Amino acid sequence: MNDDESSNPYSTPETTNILNDDVRETLDHPVTSLVDTKTCAYLSIFGIISSLIGDLYYSYVYIFNDLYSEQLENTAAVFLYITGFVFFFWSSKTMQNSWNLARLKNLPTPSITPGWSIAWYFIPIASLWKPFEAMKEMWTATFGQGKSAVLVAVWWTGWVGSSITNFVYIMNENLDDNLMVSISSTFFLVSGLALIKIIKSLTDRQQEYKNPSNS
Repeated sequence: MNDDESSNPYSTPETTNILNDDVRETLDHPVTSLVDTKTCAYLSIFGIISSLIGDLYYSYVYIFNDLYSEQLENTAAVFLYITGFVFFFWSSKTMQNSWNLARLKNLPTPSITPGWSIAWYFIPIASLWKPFEAMKEMWTATFGQGKSAVLVAVWWTGWVGSSITNFVYIMNENLDDNLMVSISSTFFLVSGLALIKIIKSLTDRQQEYKNPSNS
């Protein structure tokens, strides 16, 4: 594989330092090809928590005090964009690790490359299910096919629910403001909490493979 192909996040990741069959699915030997994603994971979690607090505070102010703060809304949006950038970086590297782990454990390799694990969020229609599919494949490659992915389903249900609620609210101004804000915030909260758990679980498990002596 040439340098251009190996550095292309949309191409099939190249796997190196795969363990021998006699040590597959053990933590006795480090998988040195795995990327360390702890820093991105911690920053993502911090950003998600900040976004959740901001969203809840905004909802409280809007519902109970009937106030609209453009400055507060803009600040929350900035936090969300920064968090999204860090999360996408984490997602790409975690998917790269997932390809290695799937091959290591003789599991089917993911159908989505690291680059497309980000790109699918921005493609209309496909963005309704492809990011969920990518996260589920990361989960399966990391934990194995026997590990329930219900947490991933909860995350994506909450995210799509919040997005649909906001879209319906924008398209129909006759709906009750407080009700729609409450529903959207509830979906967003559930999605955010589930995503925090997903990020921590995937990162911790992959780091156990990378650094078995610390597990």
